[in-house]
Amino acid sequence: MKKKRKSILPLIILVAGMFGLLINSALADLQQQDQQEEKGIDNSVFAEENEQCLKCHGEQYYTLTDTLTGQQKRQSMCLDYRINRNEFYHSVHWSFSCLDCHSDEYHTFPHAMELRFADYWTCLDCHGYDENFAQYKFEQIDEESKKSVHYTKTDGDFSYYPLYIHLFVCNNNSINIIAIIPDPCELL
Repeated sequence: MKKKRKSILPLIILVAGMFGLLINSALADLQQQDQQEEKGIDNSVFAEENEQCLKCHGEQYYTLTDTLTGQQKRQSMCLDYRINRNEFYHSVHWSFSCLDCHSDEYHTFPHAMELRFADYWTCLDCHGYDENFAQYKFEQIDEESKKSVHYTKTDGDFSYYPLYIHLFVCNNNSINIIAIIPDPCELL
């Protein structure tokens, strides 16, 4: 008479389930830790690196120096390229390095002309068509912005993204980003 072998399948399923619970618990702990992490320039590991960009882009004016003659020229930083440090370090992207999103070629100053022709990153580049971010309605924001007078009157050359992507602050009381985004005219 043959002995019946006990199946270990139920044991494997039990262990896998317990492992899954541990992973979910660890992820929840990380999310909670991230939510409790205090934002701000003093808590950013990239603050010193970012200052290389913000010494110009964080100011109303910057100075160009002719390396041959030493002559200097003070110029106004275009609002599209100006970043308020305090607002940036309290935004949802506060823990990023500038070069997480921008080309390493921006280390060179003055910036190469071809960089000025590069397309802007948009919310959709990182968060679009991703179920994890569906609640924020990034696709709807993109569609609505393309209906704006600024976009239509410039044949699509206008973008809100340079203004918003650096300074976006998620209001934890609302997942309706459309209601949170400030009017770009108020940023001017």
